[in-house]
Amino acid sequence: NNSDNTGDKTMSGNDRSPYGYSAPKPKKNMEDDDGPSRKVAPGGSGAGIRFAPMAPSFAPMGMDMSSMNARPQKAAAISQPLHMQQRQHTSATPFRWRLAEVPTLPEFHPLERTAVFCEHTSASEVTSRVSSILRKLSVEASYDDDKAKVKCVSASGVEFRVFLYRGRREYSHGIIVEVQRRFGYSMDFEEITRAILDAAQGLPAAAISAATTGYLPMVVDDEEDVPPPPSGASSLRMISMMFGNQGYDSDYLALQTLASLTDASRMGAATAKSVSTELLVPGNEVGTKLTQLIVKNPSDDLVNLQVLALTILANALSAIKGKISEDLHEAVRPKLVQVLENATESNILLAQQAARYIECTWQDDEDIDELQSALQKAQVVGQSRHMGLERQAAATLSKMKV
Repeated sequence: NNSDNTGDKTMSGNDRSPYGYSAPKPKKNMEDDDGPSRKVAPGGSGAGIRFAPMAPSFAPMGMDMSSMNARPQKAAAISQPLHMQQRQHTSATPFRWRLAEVPTLPEFHPLERTAVFCEHTSASEVTSRVSSILRKLSVEASYDDDKAKVKCVSASGVEFRVFLYRGRREYSHGIIVEVQRRFGYSMDFEEITRAILDAAQGLPAAAISAATTGYLPMVVDDEEDVPPPPSGASSLRMISMMFGNQGYDSDYLALQTLASLTDASRMGAATAKSVSTELLVPGNEVGTKLTQLIVKNPSDDLVNLQVLALTILANALSAIKGKISEDLHEAVRPKLVQVLENATESNILLAQQAARYIECTWQDDEDIDELQSALQKAQVVGQSRHMGLERQAAATLSKMKV
């Protein structure tokens, strides 16, 4: 079983500017992804490894626990400039990862239970299958050809790795595919893992929900009295206390909880609207922390927190029908346009949430052309690498009549 060592990080604002942000402390003792470092006592040969289907088991890392200065509205119907009407839409073919060979399984490397053996199959075929299923699952994936591994983050924020090895001895006639979870937990991760391992073997993948979020459905019994939604202010006080613990795990859990509170599909429209309205009040402490995170330059230490922060903002805008203060919009807009224009395999989840934000705010924007151009660039990246980004960019562009 993997140990997900995560050092302390802090997320606290500063007083130098309304949207300042104190740099987090670096992670401590975080294992890199350079491959297996676990050893067993000499004497094991690596032979006799069983690859019979076994149910993955993942213990949860943690539990998911009004005044508005709206910008002036523009006319709903927006006529596009001639150069936009004549623009040729580019497209990209889905990325295929193809390796001629992969490293041999280390002599004393105990494989995870989440590993399969693809017999009589070439490395290029297996790697192609893996890249294809990761795109379909909307997994953010960075490929390392030299080490035959993929650094992955699921749509629900679970970090994991996919390793490929050439088998040893009696398994030398095929490729081993191993999935290792590194950080985070969601109820859909077992489903994602099964889909990857099945696809690697060339088996048909089971149907997986488009969002691949694994959230429990909201259940309401009409025969019972439904309690009133919690106060937005009281919910945010709880989140603020969680931020006060000043550690990466507590910050991550606080953002994960707030993402649930602002999501109408999980908590109901009334709760999501109540919390979102309070969150977007100018000067709200938690709202300011979110803005501080979003406007920071993406980095390995911050990217997961930034994705969650931007998800929360997009959820909130959806819950209150796109009403946002001018100051907040001007603070985050340049960063989101930059993310879309420079979308790559390492910031795809950020780009997807940026497209969600624009879907809620584009009608009031001063430069529609810039937004359309950025979305089209991100859509091309999604066509190649990430189905979720492709669909979200297309949906936003469709509303903009592109």
